Amino acid sequence: LAETFPLMDFVNIMAYDASDTDHSPYTYAESSIQYWLQRGLPPEKTVLGVPFYARPNWVPYRKLVEADPHAANLDIIEYFGQNVYYNGLVTMEQKTQLAMKQGSGVMIWTLAYDTSDNTSLLTAIYNTVYPNSP
Repeated sequence: LAETFPLMDFVNIMAYDASDTDHSPYTYAESSIQYWLQRGLPPEKTVLGVPFYARPNWVPYRKLVEADPHAANLDIIEYFGQNVYYNGLVTMEQKTQLAMKQGSGVMIWTLAYDTSDNTSLLTAIYNTVYPNSP
């Protein structure tokens, strides 16, 4: 497997959909990156995949925040009577820091599920990478 890494520009590590409950915890991101690094994937080719949706029912992050503005700061809420699991702002910032320390960045599934205000996960990623930007 390691002999194939020189043939690749990068590898997107889809560290989500581990289960319907807590489908993308920070610990899963850590172990996923370590799994590939230990197999010879160079850090500069390591890209951490992050979800902008909840499981088990694939609810877009923006829908969660529309239903409950506090959802932006959590990773689990009750949505129409069911617990849903996702990554809020704090976890997204932590995952971005992890990806920058041990890899080369993040890959997002999918931007259409984000908000367009101060609860935006994309903005949280950007602000983590560029903390001193205006």
